[in-house]
Amino acid sequence: MVIHPIRTMVAIFLVSMACNALAAPAASGPRDRVIMGGSTLGLRNSAPQDIEITFNTALNDLRGNTGTVANFAVFPTTDALYAAFDKGEVDGIFGTAIEYLGREQHLAKEKMALVFKNTAVKQSLVLLARKDESVGHVKDLRNKRLTLARYQDLEEVYLNTLLLRNRLPEISGFFAARLDAKSPNVAIMDIFFGKTDATIVRETEYLTAVELNPQLGNKLVVVERSPPYLPTLGSVRKELAGERIDNLMRSLRTIGDTEKGRKVLSFSNAKAIESVTDADLQSVRDLVHEYQVLKMPKNTGASVPATRGGAGRNAQ
Repeated sequence: MVIHPIRTMVAIFLVSMACNALAAPAASGPRDRVIMGGSTLGLRNSAPQDIEITFNTALNDLRGNTGTVANFAVFPTTDALYAAFDKGEVDGIFGTAIEYLGREQHLAKEKMALVFKNTAVKQSLVLLARKDESVGHVKDLRNKRLTLARYQDLEEVYLNTLLLRNRLPEISGFFAARLDAKSPNVAIMDIFFGKTDATIVRETEYLTAVELNPQLGNKLVVVERSPPYLPTLGSVRKELAGERIDNLMRSLRTIGDTEKGRKVLSFSNAKAIESVTDADLQSVRDLVHEYQVLKMPKNTGASVPATRGGAGRNAQ
C-alpha cells in the first residue's frame, strides 16, 4: 500500500507522542496505555484505516522496550473527538489550532508541532486567484467561485474575518458558489485550469505546488497573505505532566537525530518536531476573538482594534 505523506506525518507525530508520554515502567510492572485522539478534520481528511496502518508500522520501530501500549483513535468529527476526550476515552488531542483551543484548558502547557521544510513552525495563509482576472483585493472576488476543502477550518475563519473586516458578507453571502476540493493542491490546480476563481491554502502548500509546477507562479497571484499561524499541534492531559512530559519532549525533539528518524520525517516533507509555546498560539487566539466580535449583529462590517498577533493584509 502506498502511504500518503500527510498520513505518514500525522502518524509519526502521534506515535512519538503516545510512546513517550508515560515514563517507562519496570519490566515486571503493568504496561501503560496511552490513547491519542484526532478527528478527520485535524488529520486533513486522511483515511482512518491508513492512519492505523501507518501508526502500527511506525510503532514497531519507535516503541522499543518502553513497555508502553499506544493506540490512536480517529473520530469522524471534532465534536466526537471532544466527547471522547471529555469522557476520558482518549488521553490527548492532535489537531488543528482551532480544535486544540476548544480543549486547551484541560491540556498540558507543553505542546509540540511539526515544522515543515522551507518554513518556520508558524506559517501564513495565502488567498489565491488567477492573474488574468485582475484581482487586486478581496473585494474583487465578489460573486466569484471559491474552492475549499471541508477540513480547512483555520483558513475559513481567516477568510470570513478578512471579509467582515472589509465590511463584506461572510463566505456564504459573498461568493457565488463554494466548491469542495479533496485537497489544497487540487484547489490550486482548479484555479490554474479555470474550474474555480479563488482558494486559500497554507503558504507552504502553495510554494510546494509552484516548485513542482513553476507555471503556477506565472498564472496565480497572492491576493492576501495572513500573519503566521500555528496550523497543527498536540498535547496530552494535564495529569500526564512532569517526568512523563519531559520524556515526551525529549523524544520528539531528537527524532531527527537518527538516520531512521530523518528518513521518516522526510516522507512528510517535515524537518523537525519542536516544542511550541502559548505565544506561538496567540495569533490564532486573536483571530478567533476578532471573528467572534465582528460576526455579532451590532458589529457586522465594523472594524475591531488590532490585538496582539491579529490578522492583517499581507502581514509578516
